[in-house]
Amino acid sequence: MSSEIVNPSNELSDPGLDPAFALHRGGKMAVRATVPVRDADDLSLAYTPGVARVCEAIAEQPEL
Repeated sequence: MSSEIVNPSNELSDPGLDPAFALHRGGKMAVRATVPVRDADDLSLAYTPGVARVCEAIAEQPEL
């Protein structure tokens, strides 16, 4: 079975003209910080090792 999408319309079978392809070009999602990250210290608080402290607290008190 072919993985190629078959569409009877010439307009839609051309990825350059298909609006679905246009929407997906460049992606639709992004990852961004929800807190200010100005330097390595800020990053360490938000991620490793800062996130490990939060995980350990949750492991000790699952209701967190």
